[in-house]
Amino acid sequence: MREVSPWLGWVDTLTGLEAKTRRTFEALDGLLERVIADHRRRRRPGPGGDGRPDVDGAGADDDHRDFVDVLLDVNEMDNDAGLRLGTDSIKAIIMDVFAAGTDTSSTVLGWAMAELMNHPDEMRRLQAEVRGAIAGKDADRRDVTEEHLDRMPYLKAVISETMRLHAPAPLLIPRETTEDTELLGHSVPARTRVDFRSVPFGAGRRGCPGAGFAAPTVELALANLLYHFDWPAPTAHGGGVGTPPVDLSEVYGLSVRLKTPLILVAKPWLG
Repeated sequence: MREVSPWLGWVDTLTGLEAKTRRTFEALDGLLERVIADHRRRRRPGPGGDGRPDVDGAGADDDHRDFVDVLLDVNEMDNDAGLRLGTDSIKAIIMDVFAAGTDTSSTVLGWAMAELMNHPDEMRRLQAEVRGAIAGKDADRRDVTEEHLDRMPYLKAVISETMRLHAPAPLLIPRETTEDTELLGHSVPARTRVDFRSVPFGAGRRGCPGAGFAAPTVELALANLLYHFDWPAPTAHGGGVGTPPVDLSEVYGLSVRLKTPLILVAKPWLG
């Protein structure tokens, strides 16, 4: 409320939202402080730092470097370009990675599985494509890898359609036509949600820098779920002829999720 109407900020205090937000911030901030402090400790010269063995024999060599170490490199480097990340900036970037790079991917995966459960013909077609892509010389492979994704055009189409129907960050990107129109020979009725291919990741200068990583991550996760398991249809919610087995009602927030938790039964596929 405070961000929308500052003069109504007292409502957040009265309802307890202000205190809850502060407690959440303090918990997350404390966690990030500990993560950064642990990395700085390991990077110090001497026992437990700078690649030298510590008391349990573990080192901090390049094999143990991660994303936080890269951010600390920028924080500690001497340069004339004025590029230097402070601790608060490092915390913000880490939160961006977890919030924007993890929550949105799991949300898209959940919506994709829900839509596929409600469209069994498309589920079977997609499973046939995924399993067919690993047939032949790759039949002994235990998992779908990135090199297989180019053989799965229908998988990419399913994920694109999922993001069109259920954009994971709806406050940023949904668009819909205001009137009936025609585009490239196709009739588009008014109020049709239209997302270009890159729109789920934003566009222009505010575009998501992780788009090239997020897309194959979701593709690999969904492909492996469909490759290794068969998914029997759950009992339809609410009953009734023609009722879809999965309730697609939404619950709103910074990301839009299924209102009812998606509970499915996975049967291992033995090939």
